[in-house]
Parts: sequence; C-alpha cells; structure tokens
Amino acid sequence: MDKDKVRQIYKLGTSYLGKLDYNIDDKSEEFVLSALVNSIREEINEISKEGESSFSEFMNFINMYSDKAISIFGAGNFGVSILDFIQDFNYNNKTNIQIKFFLDNNSCKWGEELRGIKILEPKLEILKSVDRIIIASTWKKEIKKQLLKMGVRKNKIISIF
Repeated sequence: MDKDKVRQIYKLGTSYLGKLDYNIDDKSEEFVLSALVNSIREEINEISKEGESSFSEFMNFINMYSDKAISIFGAGNFGVSILDFIQDFNYNNKTNIQIKFFLDNNSCKWGEELRGIKILEPKLEILKSVDRIIIASTWKKEIKKQLLKMGVRKNKIISIF
C-alpha cells in the first residue's frame, strides 16, 4: 500500500476517532490507527489475491454452466449484482444460465422474492435441485462450511467474494 493511501486511511481514522464520545490519549489513538491501517492492509492484500482467482473461476463457471440451474446464496446487494451480471451475460452471449432461487440464512427473507426470484431457506433437499451454488456474501467462509456440513459437494460451490 502506498504512503498516500495510508495517509488517506489515517485521515479517515482520525476523523472517525474525533467523533467518538470518549477521549483517547495520543498513545491509544496511535495504537488504534495503527491497528486500523494494518487491518485494512491485510484485507486489501487478501482481496487482491483472492479476487483474481475468484473472477477467473467465476468466468470458467459461467462458460461451463450455460443451460444449468444455479442458486445464489446471499439475497443482498452482492447477490443482486451476480444476478444482473449473469442476466447480462445470458443476453449478450445467447446463453441460458438459470438462477432457480436465492438462498439466505436470514429467516425474514424466506418466501420473499428478489427481482422475481424466490428466496429460500438453505436445506439440503432444495440444494439438490441445482447444479451449482454461487456464494455472494461477505460471509463466504461460514456459508461454505455450512454447505459442506449439509453434505453439498465442494465442487458444487463457487465463492465470488
């Protein structure tokens, strides 16, 4: 990470710390900001490492699973973005990747629809009806563990983020 980015993060961090209701001495403030910068640096490194392989894996997936039934695990902004991408890809490339349903662990969403596609509870019998599951959530590690514990084969799961 270059020095300008670190300065921007520092300014953001100090701005945030200035809004806190309690006083922090200089050493504590420096420690908090250092931890913040290190955390962001680690996150950026992890994203950039995973991002290239995830995108390449996703494009291979798209090409291999035309005319297949897919589910998107994550009925939030990431899930909608993936849906939009697949629908655009279908339109532009004359493919027919079908999103059968969304899955989500939030029980408040079950039975609702997102862009005309049902949101369902993740149950094994439901998961058997799709060829692949795209994880579109920041909780990808936990969701992948959940799916594997349910008996879903590892090669049936694609993590995007």
